[in-house]
Parts: sequence; C-alpha cells; structure tokens
Amino acid sequence: MARNWKKMSKEDENKKRQETIDKAIETMNKGVYDYLDSDRFKTLLDTMSKFHDYSLNNTLLILEQNPRATQLAGYNKWQQDFNRQVKRDGEQAF
Repeated sequence: MARNWKKMSKEDENKKRQETIDKAIETMNKGVYDYLDSDRFKTLLDTMSKFHDYSLNNTLLILEQNPRATQLAGYNKWQQDFNRQVKRDGEQAF
C-alpha cells in the first residue's frame, strides 16, 4: 500500500504544532487542578503544617510511613526523655 506523503506548508505545520501544544497544556492544567482538589493533596498540606520544620522530602517520608503521625522524636530524644534505646540492627532514621 503506497502512502501519500503530502508536504505541509509552514503555516499548516505551525498551526498543527500549536494545536498539539495547546492540547498538552490543557491536559496538564486539568491534571494539576484535579490534584489540587484531591484528598491526597489536602493530606499533604495537613502533614506539612504539622511538621513545618522538616524538609519536603522528610515530610513526604513521614506521610508515607505513617499518614496519621502527629509528633516525631529524634534518636537523642528517645534516649534522654523516654529512656528508650533504638535497635541498631536494621533500624534507620526516616
């Protein structure tokens, strides 16, 4: 089966390219707005408000490990205030 490769004019090429770009932008905007309206985003903002001293990466790790977390304590805090020792084997921070 032979293909008919018709050469497009520059104007048609630019028009088609702009249509493709506009469609991509519309799709991305819809995705962003859908995410901003989702419960997942609201949960992220809630977690970020609880742990505002932590970086975004650490906040995401907290959210991943325990979405209902309300407080965190570091290694020294566990030793001094709670009289607890964290296991060495297999235990890691975040």
